[in-house]
Amino acid sequence: MSIRQQINQQKTANKASRKYFRDFEEHRRQQTDLILSAIPEGGRICILGAGNSYDTDLKRIAAHFSEIHLVDIDREAIGSAKARMSGDVANKIFLHAPVDISGANKSLENWRDFKVTPEILLEFPELAANQLVNKLPGPFDCVVSSCLISQILLTYTGVMGEQHPLLQAGLITLLVTHLRSLVALTKSNGRALWITDVSSNHIAPLNRSTPPQSGIDLLHTLSSNNQIFTYLDPVLIRDLGQQDPYISNRGFIEDSLHAWLWHNGPQDTFLVYALSIATK
Repeated sequence: MSIRQQINQQKTANKASRKYFRDFEEHRRQQTDLILSAIPEGGRICILGAGNSYDTDLKRIAAHFSEIHLVDIDREAIGSAKARMSGDVANKIFLHAPVDISGANKSLENWRDFKVTPEILLEFPELAANQLVNKLPGPFDCVVSSCLISQILLTYTGVMGEQHPLLQAGLITLLVTHLRSLVALTKSNGRALWITDVSSNHIAPLNRSTPPQSGIDLLHTLSSNNQIFTYLDPVLIRDLGQQDPYISNRGFIEDSLHAWLWHNGPQDTFLVYALSIATK
């Protein structure tokens, strides 16, 4: 599948989910609470992969932050998010679209066709993170990756194909790139939040009747049963953050881990977790 087809699928999914605002309620509360507790009032926030902004309560965010920067590949989605807000809240919202947050969309088909060298992959995280920083008016006090990295990896896999020899190398490259981008966009003594879905009812017994339990316990259970997205395992993400010199020099992933269920409409349920990155 081409990158254009992948992007069009994302935009179609955004449109299709607009009728499910109420279904996002618990997910929206969990993510918003986490954001508000991450940084003192008065700073500037950047939300990467904001989409329809059903993941965050923009009114509560606006009461806490002086500016809200919504970034996405889908201009219509973030435009509709701002249009839902009243004057005072809307005046704090700045839109940035279309933005390829992964930095890879122009490269993926070349990678698929083996028009790439090991040197290019090694240099990619620094180049892509710098390009994103140059596109946005940062640094910000708080930067949030809002269930975005799973979409980046899904797009990559859709273009490459699941059996491609470079699949694993590219997945790791994109993970490191996204971690670097979060850190690079965040001010010293700020917070970046890595929030992602890590499992779904398509691979694990998750639904609205899932027995209530700690999200962390559920994450550990699904991980031990190999019912999570392998490349989004928080253990792997922590390891990458520690091993990459840019990330480890500029910040560190804190010990705290949060997890909860996200009902994305009547058919899809996801397990979501969040890691906090403190910048130095």
